[in-house]
Order: sequence, then C-alpha cells, then structure tokens
Amino acid sequence: MNIYIETQQMIAFLFLLIRVSIVLFMVPFFSDLSIPPTVKGLLCIALTFCFFCLAPSSVPYYFAKDTISIAVATVGEITLGIFWGLVTRLVLAIFQIAGEFIGYHFGLSIANILDPQSGIQLSILSQWFYLVAMLVFFAVNADHIVINALIKSLSSIPPGSFVVNATTFNGIRHLSYRMFVVALQISAPVIAVLLFTQVAMGIIAKTVPQINILISSFPLTIFLGFLFLGLTIEVLGPHMGNVLLSIQKYFDLVFVH
Repeated sequence: MNIYIETQQMIAFLFLLIRVSIVLFMVPFFSDLSIPPTVKGLLCIALTFCFFCLAPSSVPYYFAKDTISIAVATVGEITLGIFWGLVTRLVLAIFQIAGEFIGYHFGLSIANILDPQSGIQLSILSQWFYLVAMLVFFAVNADHIVINALIKSLSSIPPGSFVVNATTFNGIRHLSYRMFVVALQISAPVIAVLLFTQVAMGIIAKTVPQINILISSFPLTIFLGFLFLGLTIEVLGPHMGNVLLSIQKYFDLVFVH
C-alpha cells in the first residue's frame, strides 16, 4: 500500500505543530518543569495529529511560494502560540494579583517565596490563590475551552496565515486592563475590612499612645484578614469559575481577524 503525502499538507502540519507546541509549552500546568520534555514533545505531536484530522475540510492549506514566505509564516505561528499562551496566563494572573493585593494588606508580603515557574518572588497568598485557580480551571473544564478554541482557530486562522495586527494588541491591552479590575473586585471585601482595621488602629494610637500599635496590630490584622477571607471563600469559587470560563471571550477578542 502506497501512502502519498502532499507537500502543502506536510507544511501545514508542521505549522500546526509549531502552534500547538508553543501553546502547550506556555499554558499553565503543561508548562510545569516537573513534566519531562519527552512527554511534552510526544503530547504535542499527538495533539497536532488529532487537530489536523479534526480540521474542517474548508481549511485552506498553506501555499509555499519561497523560503522567505515560509520563514515569515513560521514566525507568525510562533507569535500566535506566544499570544495564545499569554492570554491564558493573563487570565490566571488575575488571581495572583488579587492574592498580592490581599497579602500586602495582610502584612504577609514580608514572607515571600520564590516561584520556580516564573523565577520571581510572590507572596504566600498569591501562590495560594494561583493554586486554587488552577484547581477551578480544571474543575470547570476551562482546559477544554482552550483546546476547543485552538481547534476552531484552524478555520479562522489557517496554519501559516497569522499576522499580528492592531486588533491583537488592542485585545491584549483590554485583557490587561480587565485583569487589574477583576483582581481588585475579588480582593475588595478583604481589603476594605483591613483598611477599616488600620483606621481603627490609628485612632487607638492617637487616643491611647501607651499601646504599641505597630506590634499589636500584626496579629489582629492577620486574624481579621484570614477570618473574612474564609467568609468569602463560598462566593470566591463560583466567581473564579465564571472568570475562567470567560477565557473564550478573550480569545475571540485577541484573535479576531
């Protein structure tokens, strides 16, 4: 039995492999350093083969004109994968920023830990929010949304045709703006309680100067912070799920061509 593979199909498959590889090496969990590179490579090839077989028949194959056009298309696929992973990371970074806001007012920003993924120092609450967000990410099947959006991108952005335009940068800018707004909304209840606590401590310091407010306020602030954070957990999970499920909206916003 003879198997014939067209050159254009092979080039399109390689472009799709580049797209899928960059995405998987950037999105959370799959980019974890604990996953062996061999497993990641085999997973990229397997997913690319599945995507290529599931691609609609209307998807045009890339027409290779010359080496320069192939190089430009390759750079475009790498850029698309980077932006795809960036959108996913920015959505999850919402909860890290919310944890940073709360941790700063807790007074826990002094005890920072090193994140092995990003190589930067993050507060303990920021890491806790991120881990909870990752659990909710898989609980609400947001990973399925990322994979389905990647499959649908074959129709809207055929392999080798991605070009960065003003829409892409406007989408990233809007997502960056929404990232800080939503993070502030999530952390606002706890921050408000801690701010009122600090105001009350300031009044006590003025009326009773014998009390060392700097020392006594630390345990009280941490206690109240954890208390009200625990009270908001019941609504925090569903809100996290709604934010993570909106990732499809940001994909459409950034990658509309």
